[in-house]
Amino acid sequence: MRGYKGGKTGAGILRVLVPAIFVTAVLLASPAAAFSKAPADSVSPAKGGVIFEGMPWVIKSEGEPVACVRSRKEAESVLFGLRLRYAKTASAQLTAEMKEDITIERAEPKAYKRWEVMSVTDAVKSIARRCGADDPASDPAPDPVITVVTKKAVKDEKPIKQPVKVIRRKDLPAGEIKVKEKGKSGAEETVSEVTLENGSVRDVEEIESRTAALPEQAVVYEGIAPGAAERGEMVIDCAVRFLGTRYVWGGNDLREGIDCSGFTKAIYAMFGVDLPRHSSAQAEYGTEVAYEEARAGDIICYDGHVALYIGGGRIIHATPGQVQFGEDAAYRKILTVRRIFPEADKSLYEDDTDPETVGDPEAIIKETAPNDNEAAQAAAKERDDARAARRRAVEKKAEAMIEKELDQ
Repeated sequence: MRGYKGGKTGAGILRVLVPAIFVTAVLLASPAAAFSKAPADSVSPAKGGVIFEGMPWVIKSEGEPVACVRSRKEAESVLFGLRLRYAKTASAQLTAEMKEDITIERAEPKAYKRWEVMSVTDAVKSIARRCGADDPASDPAPDPVITVVTKKAVKDEKPIKQPVKVIRRKDLPAGEIKVKEKGKSGAEETVSEVTLENGSVRDVEEIESRTAALPEQAVVYEGIAPGAAERGEMVIDCAVRFLGTRYVWGGNDLREGIDCSGFTKAIYAMFGVDLPRHSSAQAEYGTEVAYEEARAGDIICYDGHVALYIGGGRIIHATPGQVQFGEDAAYRKILTVRRIFPEADKSLYEDDTDPETVGDPEAIIKETAPNDNEAAQAAAKERDDARAARRRAVEKKAEAMIEKELDQ
């Protein structure tokens, strides 16, 4: 009977303990049952509430939540993962920083149910999608939730173009280029600090440079001798400066008085050509060309008269009264058209010796002041402008040719 009573007593005890144990278990499973405040040094306290054990952790940027994870350690792993995403090297990871004020806090009890608790990987991807692509050339997100700033040193080598010494030669036709010494390009090594925000380049600052190889000078010959057509234009450039000079039969002075053949002879003398004095003799000088092929500088010969052809059917000549333009070269019967400057003989330009540097033949014109009258001044300026334009075109072509020659 004693054993029975003991058994009965034990069963009664169990009937009391089992419900008690069940109730305790239910209470422990409820967040409202047993709570304790998190350590002050590990969390940012939530306003107006109690932080419960088992609550998730929230990553905030400038006070705004961006992701929710299970623990503070996972939150720190998310931030490390973001740095690792944009800082590919160990040195970049050491200097990586975030522009925004980033905090890790426990979720507030009232907000707990609104949060989707993510894994570390998903949280990193979620934040990265709102930060911009990893491609440095791409545009960043317009308003990234977190900005990871990284810096890296980039080495580069830039070529140093070789200096070019241009020797102008009168034994080469204008515009012709000959490379005497090709020279050699140098090299400059640079180190730049590149600042990136979420993988996109934001700034590049050169912090160091040095010359790795010195360039060697190139020497180029540039022809300045005008061709036949250009020399003819230069003859007219000079002739217009004497518009208004009075006509004097038998005169030889370009300023004081001159006649038709004296005018053509004096102008050509400035370019080293000694024409006969009389118009009939000039009609046999040089090479005959058809009037349809006449160009600037050719001499138009009439019965007892000569003129310089300008082009476009116009002439300039000394005619009774003064030196003036003629609007119609065929105003009277043309006997012959004489070309004084022949086409260039290329065999004359084969010499590759080193001549002395010479002055520009345009100095002949520049040193010849136009007469002090409106017609001469205006015509001289117009011709000078046109000649300058031709010269710029030749120089531009020469520069392109030099560039091409040195790049080969």
